[in-house]
Amino acid sequence: MEILNENITFLEIKKLLDDTTTRDQVLVELKTFSPDNDAVKGLVEFLKKNNWNYDSVLAAEVNPEKEFKQVLQKLHTKRKTRQMVAAVLFPLVGLSALLYIILSSPSETDRLYNKYAEIEIGLPTLMDSSSKKDFDEAMAAFKDEDYVEAKEAFERLNKEGPFSNTLQYFLACSEMELGNFKEAISYFNKISETSDFKEKADFRLVLSEIKVNELAKAKILLDKIAANKSHSYHSLAIEMLKEPAFQK
Repeated sequence: MEILNENITFLEIKKLLDDTTTRDQVLVELKTFSPDNDAVKGLVEFLKKNNWNYDSVLAAEVNPEKEFKQVLQKLHTKRKTRQMVAAVLFPLVGLSALLYIILSSPSETDRLYNKYAEIEIGLPTLMDSSSKKDFDEAMAAFKDEDYVEAKEAFERLNKEGPFSNTLQYFLACSEMELGNFKEAISYFNKISETSDFKEKADFRLVLSEIKVNELAKAKILLDKIAANKSHSYHSLAIEMLKEPAFQK
């Protein structure tokens, strides 16, 4: 007889797993279970990653508040806002939701990306001439974090006018924010060596290569930046090269 059902909660499953008389049966059923509950999904995913070893769940519960705060600190977008919201909501977060955040831990490349990613704030939008109006509207969308609109607007400008390093750069940044890292890589690679955006593009190219799991390519780029003492990301590149991901 099956123990699990579609309406079972995280805490109910947790209780069954804590009981050694039902643990083995529940672990067997979880391997083919398709939950709707986010917290249960997080638990199942965590168990999969840890070869269905329930001791790993118990270990993750040792200091959940510390783990929760560490996860928040690694979020790179809207960081300040998310931390403020978390500070307000933390006392209200139940064990299931808290463990879902902890157990749904990012991959090695995601952790590396989140640790070093920077927010591009964009350029001033002055609206001082009709010729700049379309660009300023695109930039306004970018600064408002409406990256879909910004991308579409930058793409139109890119097709209509002559080559622009500025457009290439902000197109790439828009693609990054939308999670389209391969497209971002393509735009970053087009930016001229003499562009004012070149060094920022170099660094964001590294981050994009990390995100698509091309660590070898990212390391080559970091080595190049680290070898250039005048590069604005020289020191950061040296720091990143010390990460375990680049020591393999």
